[in-house]
Amino acid sequence: MSLIIKAENITKSYSNKKGVETKVLTGLNLDVQISEFVAIMGASGAGKSTLLHILGSLDKPDSGTIDYYFNNEILSLTKLNAGKISNFRNQHVGFIFQFHHLLPEFTALENVMIPALIAGANQNTAKKDAVDLLEIVGVSHRKTHKPSELSGGEQQRIAIARALINHPSLILADEPTGNLDSTNAKAVLDLLLDLRKRFSLTTIIATHDPNIAATADRMLIMQDGKI
Repeated sequence: MSLIIKAENITKSYSNKKGVETKVLTGLNLDVQISEFVAIMGASGAGKSTLLHILGSLDKPDSGTIDYYFNNEILSLTKLNAGKISNFRNQHVGFIFQFHHLLPEFTALENVMIPALIAGANQNTAKKDAVDLLEIVGVSHRKTHKPSELSGGEQQRIAIARALINHPSLILADEPTGNLDSTNAKAVLDLLLDLRKRFSLTTIIATHDPNIAATADRMLIMQDGKI
Protein backbone atom coordinates (compact mmCIF):
# COMPACT_ATOMS: atom_id res chain seq x y z
CA MET A 1 0.00 0.00 0.00
CA SER A 2 1.03 3.58 -0.62
CA LEU A 3 0.76 6.55 1.68
CA ILE A 4 -1.99 9.12 1.09
CA ILE A 5 -1.81 11.17 4.34
CA LYS A 6 1.07 11.98 6.64
CA ALA A 7 0.24 14.26 9.59
CA GLU A 8 3.04 15.13 11.99
CA ASN A 9 3.04 16.93 15.36
CA ILE A 10 -0.43 18.44 14.91
CA THR A 11 -1.48 20.75 17.72
CA LYS A 12 -4.73 22.65 18.18
CA SER A 13 -6.11 24.72 21.05
CA TYR A 14 -9.28 26.75 21.47
CA SER A 15 -9.94 29.70 23.77
CA ASN A 16 -13.33 30.59 25.20
CA LYS A 17 -14.69 34.12 25.65
CA LYS A 18 -12.87 34.41 28.96
CA GLY A 19 -9.56 33.53 27.33
CA VAL A 20 -9.33 30.11 28.93
CA GLU A 21 -7.39 27.84 26.59
CA THR A 22 -8.28 24.19 25.99
CA LYS A 23 -5.68 22.00 24.32
CA VAL A 24 -7.40 19.56 21.97
CA LEU A 25 -4.57 18.09 19.88
CA THR A 26 -1.15 17.88 21.49
CA GLY A 27 1.39 16.67 18.95
CA LEU A 28 -0.69 14.13 17.06
CA ASN A 29 0.87 11.93 14.36
CA LEU A 30 -1.04 9.92 11.78
CA ASP A 31 -0.20 7.99 8.60
CA VAL A 32 -2.98 6.65 6.37
CA GLN A 33 -2.58 4.41 3.33
CA ILE A 34 -4.45 4.63 0.03
CA SER A 35 -7.81 2.80 0.19
CA GLU A 36 -7.42 2.15 3.92
CA PHE A 37 -10.46 2.25 6.21
CA VAL A 38 -9.52 3.78 9.56
CA ALA A 39 -11.88 4.11 12.53
CA ILE A 40 -11.04 6.68 15.20
CA MET A 41 -12.54 6.20 18.64
CA GLY A 42 -12.26 8.03 21.92
CA ALA A 43 -14.31 9.74 24.59
CA SER A 44 -16.39 12.81 23.78
CA GLY A 45 -14.05 15.79 23.66
CA ALA A 46 -11.02 13.66 22.76
CA GLY A 47 -10.54 15.64 19.55
CA LYS A 48 -11.92 13.26 16.92
CA SER A 49 -14.01 15.89 15.13
CA THR A 50 -11.23 18.45 15.38
CA LEU A 51 -8.83 16.02 13.75
CA LEU A 52 -11.21 15.31 10.86
CA HIS A 53 -11.84 19.02 10.34
CA ILE A 54 -8.09 19.66 10.18
CA LEU A 55 -7.43 16.72 7.86
CA GLY A 56 -10.18 17.99 5.58
CA SER A 57 -8.97 21.62 5.71
CA LEU A 58 -12.14 22.88 7.39
CA ASP A 59 -9.89 24.09 10.21
CA LYS A 60 -6.20 24.88 10.56
CA PRO A 61 -3.79 23.39 13.10
CA ASP A 62 -1.83 25.69 15.36
CA SER A 63 1.34 23.84 14.37
CA GLY A 64 2.47 20.72 12.58
CA THR A 65 2.36 19.54 8.96
CA ILE A 66 -0.13 17.60 6.85
CA ASP A 67 1.03 16.17 3.53
CA TYR A 68 -1.24 14.52 0.97
CA TYR A 69 0.06 12.28 -1.80
CA PHE A 70 -2.01 12.45 -4.98
CA ASN A 71 -0.85 11.15 -8.38
CA ASN A 72 2.85 11.32 -7.49
CA GLU A 73 2.37 14.87 -6.23
CA ILE A 74 2.77 16.05 -2.65
CA LEU A 75 0.30 18.63 -1.37
CA SER A 76 1.45 20.26 1.86
CA LEU A 77 -1.90 21.33 3.25
CA THR A 78 -0.48 23.64 5.89
CA LYS A 79 1.40 25.61 3.22
CA LEU A 80 -1.46 26.21 0.77
CA ASN A 81 -3.25 29.56 0.45
CA ALA A 82 -7.02 29.85 0.97
CA GLY A 83 -7.88 29.43 -2.72
CA LYS A 84 -5.80 26.29 -3.15
CA ILE A 85 -7.15 24.84 0.10
CA SER A 86 -10.70 25.37 -1.19
CA ASN A 87 -9.82 23.63 -4.46
CA PHE A 88 -8.19 20.76 -2.57
CA ARG A 89 -11.28 20.29 -0.42
CA ASN A 90 -13.67 20.42 -3.38
CA GLN A 91 -11.66 18.05 -5.59
CA HIS A 92 -10.25 15.48 -3.20
CA VAL A 93 -12.36 15.24 -0.03
CA GLY A 94 -15.91 14.10 0.62
CA PHE A 95 -17.42 14.94 4.01
CA ILE A 96 -20.17 13.03 5.82
CA PHE A 97 -21.41 14.42 9.13
CA GLN A 98 -23.67 13.14 11.89
CA PHE A 99 -26.26 15.69 10.82
CA HIS A 100 -26.75 15.64 7.08
CA HIS A 101 -26.56 19.43 6.47
CA LEU A 102 -28.74 19.18 3.38
CA LEU A 103 -30.04 22.53 2.17
CA PRO A 104 -33.78 22.57 2.98
CA GLU A 105 -34.89 24.62 -0.04
CA PHE A 106 -33.40 22.20 -2.58
CA THR A 107 -34.47 18.72 -3.68
CA ALA A 108 -32.38 15.62 -3.03
CA LEU A 109 -31.08 15.74 -6.61
CA GLU A 110 -30.17 19.42 -6.36
CA ASN A 111 -28.39 18.90 -3.03
CA VAL A 112 -26.21 16.21 -4.57
CA MET A 113 -25.46 18.35 -7.64
CA ILE A 114 -24.33 21.46 -5.76
CA PRO A 115 -20.66 20.51 -5.10
CA ALA A 116 -20.23 19.51 -8.75
CA LEU A 117 -21.65 22.82 -9.94
CA ILE A 118 -19.34 24.68 -7.55
CA ALA A 119 -16.43 22.72 -9.04
CA GLY A 120 -17.39 23.94 -12.52
CA ALA A 121 -19.22 20.92 -13.94
CA ASN A 122 -21.92 21.72 -16.47
CA GLN A 123 -25.55 21.24 -15.49
CA ASN A 124 -26.16 18.11 -17.56
CA THR A 125 -23.03 16.31 -16.36
CA ALA A 126 -23.74 17.19 -12.72
CA LYS A 127 -27.33 16.00 -13.05
CA LYS A 128 -26.36 12.69 -14.66
CA ASP A 129 -23.70 11.98 -12.04
CA ALA A 130 -26.11 12.89 -9.24
CA VAL A 131 -28.84 10.62 -10.61
CA ASP A 132 -26.34 7.76 -10.89
CA LEU A 133 -25.18 8.25 -7.31
CA LEU A 134 -28.72 8.44 -5.94
CA GLU A 135 -29.34 5.11 -7.68
CA ILE A 136 -26.20 3.61 -6.12
CA VAL A 137 -27.14 4.72 -2.59
CA GLY A 138 -30.71 3.50 -3.04
CA VAL A 139 -32.80 6.67 -2.99
CA SER A 140 -33.25 7.57 -6.67
CA HIS A 141 -37.03 7.33 -6.16
CA ARG A 142 -36.77 10.28 -3.74
CA LYS A 143 -34.76 12.61 -5.97
CA THR A 144 -37.49 15.25 -6.29
CA HIS A 145 -38.21 15.36 -2.56
CA LYS A 146 -36.88 18.04 -0.22
CA PRO A 147 -35.09 17.09 3.03
CA SER A 148 -38.16 17.72 5.21
CA GLU A 149 -40.01 15.03 3.23
CA LEU A 150 -37.33 12.38 3.82
CA SER A 151 -36.53 10.01 6.67
CA GLY A 152 -33.28 10.31 8.61
CA GLY A 153 -31.81 7.30 6.83
CA GLU A 154 -32.76 8.71 3.42
CA GLN A 155 -31.25 12.09 4.28
CA GLN A 156 -27.96 10.47 5.27
CA ARG A 157 -27.87 8.44 2.04
CA ILE A 158 -28.32 11.63 0.06
CA ALA A 159 -25.55 13.27 2.08
CA ILE A 160 -23.31 10.32 1.19
CA ALA A 161 -24.14 10.73 -2.51
CA ARG A 162 -23.30 14.43 -2.22
CA ALA A 163 -19.93 13.55 -0.66
CA LEU A 164 -19.12 11.37 -3.69
CA ILE A 165 -20.24 13.68 -6.50
CA ASN A 166 -16.76 15.08 -7.24
CA HIS A 167 -15.11 11.63 -7.20
CA PRO A 168 -12.99 12.26 -4.08
CA SER A 169 -9.99 10.18 -3.08
CA LEU A 170 -10.80 10.55 0.61
CA ILE A 171 -13.98 10.29 2.68
CA LEU A 172 -14.02 11.88 6.15
CA ALA A 173 -17.04 10.81 8.17
CA ASP A 174 -17.83 12.25 11.59
CA GLU A 175 -20.24 9.97 13.51
CA PRO A 176 -22.14 9.17 10.29
CA THR A 177 -24.57 6.82 12.07
CA GLY A 178 -24.79 8.74 15.34
CA ASN A 179 -28.20 10.26 14.59
CA LEU A 180 -29.82 7.06 13.28
CA ASP A 181 -31.66 4.14 14.82
CA SER A 182 -29.95 0.75 14.82
CA THR A 183 -31.58 -0.45 11.59
CA ASN A 184 -30.66 2.64 9.60
CA ALA A 185 -27.22 2.76 11.22
CA LYS A 186 -26.47 -0.76 9.97
CA ALA A 187 -27.78 0.11 6.50
CA VAL A 188 -25.58 3.21 6.30
CA LEU A 189 -22.54 1.28 7.54
CA ASP A 190 -23.13 -1.44 4.92
CA LEU A 191 -23.46 1.25 2.27
CA LEU A 192 -20.21 2.94 3.31
CA LEU A 193 -18.39 -0.39 3.19
CA ASP A 194 -19.78 -1.13 -0.26
CA LEU A 195 -18.87 2.33 -1.59
CA ARG A 196 -15.39 2.12 -0.13
CA LYS A 197 -14.84 -1.13 -2.04
CA ARG A 198 -16.58 0.04 -5.24
CA PHE A 199 -14.61 3.29 -5.54
CA SER A 200 -11.37 2.29 -3.71
CA LEU A 201 -11.93 5.13 -1.26
CA THR A 202 -9.64 6.01 1.61
CA THR A 203 -12.08 6.34 4.50
CA ILE A 204 -11.56 7.82 7.96
CA ILE A 205 -14.49 7.60 10.35
CA ALA A 206 -14.76 9.11 13.82
CA THR A 207 -17.23 7.02 15.76
CA HIS A 208 -18.47 5.79 19.13
CA ASP A 209 -19.97 2.73 17.45
CA PRO A 210 -17.97 -0.48 18.06
CA ASN A 211 -19.77 -2.11 15.11
CA ILE A 212 -18.19 0.43 12.77
CA ALA A 213 -14.79 0.09 14.40
CA ALA A 214 -14.94 -3.68 14.05
CA THR A 215 -15.23 -3.40 10.26
CA ALA A 216 -12.23 -1.08 9.85
CA ASP A 217 -8.74 -2.06 8.74
CA ARG A 218 -7.41 -0.20 11.79
CA MET A 219 -9.00 1.16 14.93
CA LEU A 220 -7.20 4.10 16.54
CA ILE A 221 -7.94 5.44 20.02
CA MET A 222 -7.61 9.17 20.74
CA GLN A 223 -6.67 10.20 24.26
CA ASP A 224 -5.03 13.34 25.67
CA GLY A 225 -4.88 14.90 22.22
CA LYS A 226 -2.92 12.07 20.61
CA ILE A 227 -3.46 8.68 19.03
